[in-house]
Amino acid sequence: NRDLGSARGESNYSISYSVAVILHLGATAARSVLGRQTTISTARGHPIALEGGGKAWVTIHPSYLLRIEDPVMAAEERRRFVEDLQAVRRRLEII
Repeated sequence: NRDLGSARGESNYSISYSVAVILHLGATAARSVLGRQTTISTARGHPIALEGGGKAWVTIHPSYLLRIEDPVMAAEERRRFVEDLQAVRRRLEII
């Protein structure tokens, strides 16, 4: 995941979007849209207001679940991941 501006030899770029909900799978995805460094632990579990009026949600990248060696920790992270997805689904149902 590179800075698009750097990849094109440009110093600045902007992306316009108008969406009700964006789900970021991992901190890199969140940073690319939110435009700032963020951690999953601080951003997870609640919507983040976007400029266009939509909401952003941040959760882990699913590949993280495959890398957890401890079965108890893996089960807990999977449960939290499913909760995150269910929260986004509930948000979509009221739109």
